[in-house]
Amino acid sequence: MKGILSMKEQYGIEFEPSYCELEFALSEYDSQNDPLNALDIVNDINWNVIRDKARELLERCFDLRVILWLMRANLHIDGFSAVYQGIATIDGKYAEDGSTIFPQADMEPSSDSFHAAALGWLATSSCLHEIKNSKIFPDTPLTTDELLNMRIDEQEGKSLHFSEVVKVLGQADSYFAGRNMPPLKEQLSRGIDALERVENYANLQAEDYRLDCRQVRDYLTLFSRQLLSLEQQELPEDIGAAPADAEAAEAPATLPGKYIRSR
Repeated sequence: MKGILSMKEQYGIEFEPSYCELEFALSEYDSQNDPLNALDIVNDINWNVIRDKARELLERCFDLRVILWLMRANLHIDGFSAVYQGIATIDGKYAEDGSTIFPQADMEPSSDSFHAAALGWLATSSCLHEIKNSKIFPDTPLTTDELLNMRIDEQEGKSLHFSEVVKVLGQADSYFAGRNMPPLKEQLSRGIDALERVENYANLQAEDYRLDCRQVRDYLTLFSRQLLSLEQQELPEDIGAAPADAEAAEAPATLPGKYIRSR
């Protein structure tokens, strides 16, 4: 009995059937969506099932890999707010005194890169891709990247008018307020700070692998700057701006490509 308990204490839910099922399903999904794999048949994934099973596992113990699976499912179901909620949850758990976070190391702490490796998906181009393609909120077809670039990809790159973007942002913030979530601008600000803290926590004892979330943080920072730019464009029409200034105000914010990197 003692040996069984120690294994549970060390590995948590890692060997539970539902854990292995989710790990396999997401691994297969990532493989199918890899541009280097030319597959004729791509199986759909049921994100609602992924979410439900991830929640069940998290009720038993807090595992960094499972919370990322939940975040991914919520990105596809609830949209962009899943980034803020997922990162904030991890950040809050790290801040708790005496909290148990899996995976746990079975070796000396000085060589422990378990948490950095477990959170490794946050440093991948797959993570960035899913964030870019997440909806701003569930009730709009507009994705995060379309809003950032003010263009609708499915409509041959049709430009979004400033008023359309402002309307969607207002609807999004109303949706978030109804669910006791902060507005989008605040989600971005808090999420960027929380992601940096999570990265630092995970790398405290890491040696052979270090978590590097710069490409995601850079993208979130770029998105935050775009929202600030849109806010600054919401000026009264009677302030008498010069024609050149008015034209500049109607144009999308300049979004330098150097902030977005892929590996």
